[in-house]
Amino acid sequence: MCYTVFMSIKKTVAKTFFDFAYAIAYRPVPGSEENHFPKGGDVPFRLLKPTLNCWYADPLLTEINGTEYLFMEVFDRKKEKGFIGVSTFAENGNLTSPRCVLKESFHLSFPVVFSYEGQYILMPECSESRSLRFYRLNPLNLSVSLLREIPTEEKLVDTVVYHAEGKVLTLLSCVENPDNPKQTSLAMFILPDLENGELTRIPLPEIYETPSYLLRNGGPVYTGNNKKIRILQESTETEYGHNLLFRNADGFGTEYTEEELSSLFLEDLPVKLPTSFRKQGTHTYSMSTKHEVIDVSFNRFHIGNMFYKA
Repeated sequence: MCYTVFMSIKKTVAKTFFDFAYAIAYRPVPGSEENHFPKGGDVPFRLLKPTLNCWYADPLLTEINGTEYLFMEVFDRKKEKGFIGVSTFAENGNLTSPRCVLKESFHLSFPVVFSYEGQYILMPECSESRSLRFYRLNPLNLSVSLLREIPTEEKLVDTVVYHAEGKVLTLLSCVENPDNPKQTSLAMFILPDLENGELTRIPLPEIYETPSYLLRNGGPVYTGNNKKIRILQESTETEYGHNLLFRNADGFGTEYTEEELSSLFLEDLPVKLPTSFRKQGTHTYSMSTKHEVIDVSFNRFHIGNMFYKA
């Protein structure tokens, strides 16, 4: 009886004062083309900490006209929906507070930015809309306009550009398992022309088309030493986004293969959280020649949760 009462009180306290959130951890790195991750050694990470109303995840770096930007998901706790924000690096090396660049009536996350035919394209994850959506990104003020929406039958999450040649794009996307959202399978698509080409799915080996806890994209595909490096997030039965994996990827369609390169666990990195944060895992990684970023999931104690109604 006493144990039952204790557990009930513990559950009530946890629900009242704790919430789940993400922060973004970042640090400078020396320029390197070597295929090893992480790249910053013992350099400590700085934190872009969440507010009570919003937290930050899916940090993806890109450089536009010589300026480095960090695009991310900003999750609005009241609306229970994400939008796309962007930060820059101040002179002191800190990230600025993100400003909104894109909101829709549905959830947005994982904002991939790539160049295409002299344009910058923003491709966020928008699986709730059952589509792939491509936005023109104005490099002068980062305003966006919808270029194209391609309906999809399945719920595609965390799509990345695998290969680009002329107008032809090869995309790697992840199909969410409707019976277990922590699992995905991998899907490859060919898009011969971004503006009006037909999206065609290319069969992959069975091992990649079978739902798994370790196939979901966890960052862009990078090219180094003439090899493609795919970043994956690994989940467990109880935890979404526990750690990251890095693999060399090669080939197309049924000839597609992946080879283990390295792994990244949050506990192995010099990431220090406030004492009120209890870190759990990471599910997105991005890097440039200047910086390295990850997101950090955690349970957070905040007195404001007592008065906050999501």
